[in-house]
Amino acid sequence: MLGMLESRRIEVLHLLDEGWTLTETAEATGTSRREVGRVGWRYLQAGVEHALVDEPCQKVAPARDAVLDYRLSKGSS
Repeated sequence: MLGMLESRRIEVLHLLDEGWTLTETAEATGTSRREVGRVGWRYLQAGVEHALVDEPCQKVAPARDAVLDYRLSKGSS
């Protein structure tokens, strides 16, 4: 069974296929224009299955600061 998010994304794809603009589609589905663009882009890049799921977040390494660098340098001496 599809969840609410997947159902909305299917509706987004349907409206875009019918020729609706990003803005019209966003207003009709209760989502943002940016999200409509993302769903459409994912569909064009990798198909329906990819368009219906969230993209995994990229993990960013924590930033090192001067204090951490100092402590690391003292520990290795």
